[in-house]
Order: sequence, then structure tokens, then C-alpha cells
Amino acid sequence: MYMGKATVVFDDPNTTDQSNDYTVPIPEGLTEEFEPSHPITPRQWAAWETRGIEPYKGFEEEYTTWEKEWEKVNRAQLTADGAEPLVMDMVRLDPNPDTEE
Repeated sequence: MYMGKATVVFDDPNTTDQSNDYTVPIPEGLTEEFEPSHPITPRQWAAWETRGIEPYKGFEEEYTTWEKEWEKVNRAQLTADGAEPLVMDMVRLDPNPDTEE
């Protein structure tokens, strides 16, 4: 068993800039963390995450737009890295399945 010295590099998550991992351009104004246009409390954020209750009108649209923009960046990065993004068709479930097969 090797018992020599080792060097540990610690990246403080509060100061690490994740955008350094991207080689594709990130649109100006697209933040790493979602920043709502109106201040919200931790309780409001928890209500959104657990029950889907918007803290204010338009919050869901803002959040969805932010998520879609990051999805575009991530797909572009996959392509730049030489991987083909897996894009699957939506699965539609029959609301009245035939149980007698």
C-alpha cells in the first residue's frame, strides 16, 4: 500500500465559476443559478419546488425560459465535444389503457 504524499485541490463551490467548463458561448445575461426578477423568500422557493406554487405571476415562465436556454448551451457543448445529443420523442400515455391484452 502506497503511503506517500498527496495533493488535494479544493474548489470552493461559492467561488468556482462553472462557465470555465464550457467551450461554447454562453448567452450574455444567462446566469449559472436562476435569478428571479422579483425577490422571493426561502419559503416561497420551497413552495415552488414542492408544490409548484408560483411566488409571483410569471415566475414559471421565467424559470422555464432560463432552463431552456441552459439546455441549448448544454446540447451545443455536447456537439462541440463530439457527442451527439440524445433527443427522444415525447411519450404519450393512453389515459384509458386497454387492460385486456
